[in-house]
Amino acid sequence: MDLLNFFTKNSAKIEPVKLFETLFTKQNVRLMDEVEPINLLNIILVMEDVRPAMLFQPINYGEPNSSYPISTQILTSLKEAFPDLYYSENYSTYQGVIISKQSYNSNFNISLERMGQILGYPCYQDINMSNRNSGDNNKTNDYRISINAYFHNKKSVELFINVAKDTSKLPLFHEIAKNAENVLKSDKYKHLLHNTIHYVDVKVDKIIHTKSLITKLINKIEFTQDEKDEISNTLYNFGFSETTQMKFVLYFEYDNLIHQGILLSLLAHYDNDRLSAFFPLQNYPNQDKDVNKITSKWEKSIIDILLKTCANKQQTIKQIN
Repeated sequence: MDLLNFFTKNSAKIEPVKLFETLFTKQNVRLMDEVEPINLLNIILVMEDVRPAMLFQPINYGEPNSSYPISTQILTSLKEAFPDLYYSENYSTYQGVIISKQSYNSNFNISLERMGQILGYPCYQDINMSNRNSGDNNKTNDYRISINAYFHNKKSVELFINVAKDTSKLPLFHEIAKNAENVLKSDKYKHLLHNTIHYVDVKVDKIIHTKSLITKLINKIEFTQDEKDEISNTLYNFGFSETTQMKFVLYFEYDNLIHQGILLSLLAHYDNDRLSAFFPLQNYPNQDKDVNKITSKWEKSIIDILLKTCANKQQTIKQIN
């Protein structure tokens, strides 16, 4: 039995929802615009058993749970179009609304690994194996494997992403991508999706661990562009604004000892984030607001120090202006 069938074999079988009877009662309204492509495409894949469940995350809209306006609006539209699915969020530890053909409403804890299994991630067992904090400087070959839908206008949507310790299960990702493409390009969904899907494919990215970045920085080895991109990704994961990320790249001088110290401190912090004990932070909405305020002050301080210690300060200021 292949892994995808294993995920779906125990799901309650329901008759396909009468999509078009529901959708076309909403005159001149495009469902894709209402709920965003990522949600519409994934819920179709759940309906067609390409994946057993999807996760709607209010935190992606800056909201801690589904009771807030944007999430409520999106979920209301999804429920109207797909009324036979279950929308589960009465569980712990809360990560979002599980949309599936079976209910997960209960009081038991759903771990990250279990959530990955529910969502149909081929490498769900690898979710907790991140080597970021393992202390093994020789272990560098973890991967991000994503399934992406590409539109005719050349835009794309990442349907889901799974961290993997190797690429041994890559054929399963390609199988999901092929099934997804067949469904999303089928006549059944052409009108709903406005015939916009070009193809679905798999993307594999090698994860660059912070420990390897620290080692190269200490040994004064020049970073590759991929490694510089990973540093930007680290800033993003801290919650730094796009403006801060841009200014960091612009101000940072790799041969500047003060700047090196700042980056080493950031990378060490990233490996040992004290807030990780409280992840996901959306479970603490009041504290989350305070964290955002503190983060804003933190990133401003870093940028101020970088600018004040730039060897080519005047040239940098000219570039900004």
